[in-house]
Amino acid sequence: MFEIVAAVALVAPLAALTLRFWLRARRAEALLADGDRRHHELVRLAERDPLTGVANRRGFDRALDELQERAATPGSGALILLDLDNFKQVNDRLGHQRGDEVLRDVARAIRRRFRDTDLVARLGGDEFAVLLRDVDPQRAQAVADDLRARVRQACEELPLRRAVDASVGVAPLRSKAGDGAELVARADAAMYRMKLARRHGGRRRRFRPIDQLQLSSAD
Repeated sequence: MFEIVAAVALVAPLAALTLRFWLRARRAEALLADGDRRHHELVRLAERDPLTGVANRRGFDRALDELQERAATPGSGALILLDLDNFKQVNDRLGHQRGDEVLRDVARAIRRRFRDTDLVARLGGDEFAVLLRDVDPQRAQAVADDLRARVRQACEELPLRRAVDASVGVAPLRSKAGDGAELVARADAAMYRMKLARRHGGRRRRFRPIDQLQLSSAD
């Protein structure tokens, strides 16, 4: 009997100590998990444009780097840059609050056209970008044409002298070793060519929205 009591007296403190360490370890794991969640939420907020809800420049740069690293063929993806033409008159004539509403409307019109695997970003002011995954150059150009039409449609009822339009530029990914800055420069050059052609009296192309345009990896 004495031996049993002695054994219990010896084991009980060890069991209590083990339980205490186990509880501390679980508490530490919970704190780490909560810290990870908070970190991811902070990262998400840091990469989100507060006005439109789409990605900001920081989120775009990170997604562009990731897409460039995975790109293996010209059909791996493309970048579309979009700049609103005649947007300044919205702020000048209708006020900055109405201008913010227009930017939100444009962002919604853009987001509705794309998959969760694509990225829509506002790079600043009235300039937007779309990163498309798993599309060839022809498909990317068709998407850009449809995108411009839908932006025009979203702004067509604004009481302005000149309609708000959009200039778009498309740059397909070239290879896995591609440079993100070079991709942006090509898309920007294509967008600028469209802007100049329209500004200097070039014939305006007519665009018709593609009803329920769907992008899929099978395209």
